[in-house]
Amino acid sequence: MLRTLSRFAFAPCPPPAQGLLAAGCGATVGLGCAWPALWPLVLWALFVWLGLLQAAAPHGHRALLFTALGLCAWSLTGLGWAVIPVRPEAPWRPALQASLLVLVLAHHLLCALPGWLAGRLLLRRAPAERQVLLAWGLALASAEALRPLGWWGHGYGGLATALVEAPGSRVLLPWLSGLGWAGVWLSLCVGLTALAGRAGRSLSLGLARRARGPAGLLLATCLGALSLAADRDATTSSGPTLARADADTVTALTLGTDRDRAAPWTAADRDAAMGRLMRALAQLPPGGVLATAETYLPQSAPESPLGAWGELLAAVAARQGDVLLGMPQWVRQGDGAAYPVNAVLHLAPARQAVYGKARLVPLGEYLPDTAWSRPLARWFFASARGEQPAPAALQAPLFVAGHPVGVLICHELSLPDLARDRALAGDWLLVAADDSWVGRADYLGQMRALLRLRALETGRPILRVASGGPSLLAMPDGRLERQPDAPGTVAWPVRFQAPMTPGAPALRWGPGIALLPWLVLLALLWRIGPAVPRAGATAHPSPLQEWPHADAS
Repeated sequence: MLRTLSRFAFAPCPPPAQGLLAAGCGATVGLGCAWPALWPLVLWALFVWLGLLQAAAPHGHRALLFTALGLCAWSLTGLGWAVIPVRPEAPWRPALQASLLVLVLAHHLLCALPGWLAGRLLLRRAPAERQVLLAWGLALASAEALRPLGWWGHGYGGLATALVEAPGSRVLLPWLSGLGWAGVWLSLCVGLTALAGRAGRSLSLGLARRARGPAGLLLATCLGALSLAADRDATTSSGPTLARADADTVTALTLGTDRDRAAPWTAADRDAAMGRLMRALAQLPPGGVLATAETYLPQSAPESPLGAWGELLAAVAARQGDVLLGMPQWVRQGDGAAYPVNAVLHLAPARQAVYGKARLVPLGEYLPDTAWSRPLARWFFASARGEQPAPAALQAPLFVAGHPVGVLICHELSLPDLARDRALAGDWLLVAADDSWVGRADYLGQMRALLRLRALETGRPILRVASGGPSLLAMPDGRLERQPDAPGTVAWPVRFQAPMTPGAPALRWGPGIALLPWLVLLALLWRIGPAVPRAGATAHPSPLQEWPHADAS
């Protein structure tokens, strides 16, 4: 079967058919982000895609076009769910969704462009096939590293998410941290290029002509052998975690809701939510943690502890526990007007603290408050301003039940740098999320893959509590526990070990460790680059070759 697929992929076919095949390969990677169990198919698609590019390398810009088609299909399948819940009440919703989709595709292409140009320039004297090999690998790595940057950035639909269940993830990802599989892919592409330069011929072109498809599965086999010792003892069930000398047991209750936080609230809805919260708090053991979903309550905390709010504070003091409650908070900076921020409020017997959301969903929640953005904000948010990020003073970790806890709210889980910063300051991480605004299987699958990916990268347990979906617990060994099938309003008890020292090597020694493979391999490229003859150049014989009867002495 693999031989048949390989022959079909590299058989002579018209350029339109090759373009469709490149788009299909990119779409396969996007589907792997939602269903990581498809990682063998993702690896095979990557190798088929590369074979198409190298076959098109001698034809000018066709390889660049096939790369762009694959990336666009990748974004469509990996991020198409993002435009579904946009302004359902607006009559111009289809135009708004199309505009957002165009921006998503353009963002992916622009982030990949620097890598493509760098690959072309580094091997500008090499044959076109080798240039395409490096340029394509650098383009994927560049997109993986650049897409989360800036207020417009995100980490959805990444290569690391699609390959999080591939053999070797539990060994490689803790070392590579936020760079994830981009570093692995870069190392692979540059290594093949270096081997080709030493051999004096294009190794990758030979693979493309022979069996590129089976080579993808061979790579998966090699990675499996690399991590066999680490993976064979890993726990995949939801059994108890073994105690560690440098860890402490955390007992928690998670409480979600089946409401959409954007839906209008009534007094009866607020009373019902507060009643569920009080009943869950009554089940909390002393010293435990009760964590709720994002925006569990629709209004900020009152200034005076009266009524239901006073009863909640009294119950927290009586149970001697901690409550992490998702609810908006009003903040004021300087003499400016107060504004609400998406926040998690920490209630403890003797203190209160607040974490505010630092990174908002670009175009979905936030646009910079400038003259050019206000008309767009009215179009996107039905107001002159969307939500605002919290000030830096509200982004510190919360001290919960004897542990510093890093908090992420919904979209922030997709940002590897932000998750790494929170893990550096905390013993475990809480993600307060809202899944009710999408509810699609591909979105929920990608959230589970992202949660497992961040736990592997940071070496920290991560507890995710969501509205409209089950709560999840991801452990640093790759184990993922899921709330049993039950209504979102049912509290879920969970226990886990919170390490008191950084578990991932990238956290112990800093994120710069992930750059070491890049620097070594780029130095190797720099060394072999001048030795590669220019494409089409004619080699001149030495004097001894020119005069067969010359005396060597």
